Amino acid sequence: MIKVIKSHDLDDLYRKTAGTHKIYTMKGPTYQDLCRYFGEPTINKRSGDDKVYCTWVFEYGDKVYTVYDWKTFSEYETKNNLRTWSIGGNVRYMDFAVHFIKLLRDYSSQPLIIE
Repeated sequence: MIKVIKSHDLDDLYRKTAGTHKIYTMKGPTYQDLCRYFGEPTINKRSGDDKVYCTWVFEYGDKVYTVYDWKTFSEYETKNNLRTWSIGGNVRYMDFAVHFIKLLRDYSSQPLIIE
């Protein structure tokens, strides 16, 4: 079961996501699609290097995964035009990606593809 992590403690969230990196690319959903199913992003603050504007943090089994925008360089672009998202984790585990797509499928305005 996928659990969305919600916390106001950014230090705790950064500890949980430390060491995660891009393992898949997901094409199709909009920012609004993700918000409709998962709620507002777990981290709704741009990164220090301005490469990420929002991140959803998930637990699946005993692992942590993230879904985030990457190098849109614009909050407006992320929220209004982005249809390609990065999926991050510590290990490539296709089961998470497949389960994630199944959950989101009915909420997405576009077909969903994992690469």
